[in-house]
Amino acid sequence: MQMTHLLVGALALASVAASTGVAILLLPPGIQPPEVDAAHATTSDGNAAARPGAGPSKAEIAERVARLEQRLKAEEGKLDDWKMLGRSYVTLGRYGEAVSAWVQAATVAPNDPEVRGALARLQEIADQRGRHPTSSQ
Repeated sequence: MQMTHLLVGALALASVAASTGVAILLLPPGIQPPEVDAAHATTSDGNAAARPGAGPSKAEIAERVARLEQRLKAEEGKLDDWKMLGRSYVTLGRYGEAVSAWVQAATVAPNDPEVRGALARLQEIADQRGRHPTSSQ
């Protein structure tokens, strides 16, 4: 009897671990679970702290976003451009603009799983904050 309880407990633990791993794998690129975001050190100005392998700073991302915005204004946006813009806005904490970019991506590819996942994640953020992400930040 005790062996059965141990086996059931082990299976339950394995199931939770596997489902958590799958959930993390299913997150759209650029969207990290909260514990991963918290692990990335930043300086007081919000830029990535100097460390080997550090990604671009928020200022560099903002500069790239501005160039991408200009390109999207000049020509019809491709799905990958809208996705990149949406991911970049999320990285910068500009959730209202992220929603707009992902909605544009959804007009190009309404059944794209990454687009649907990103919009769902932004809705989760809105629910956690108690407001829609397009409201004032």
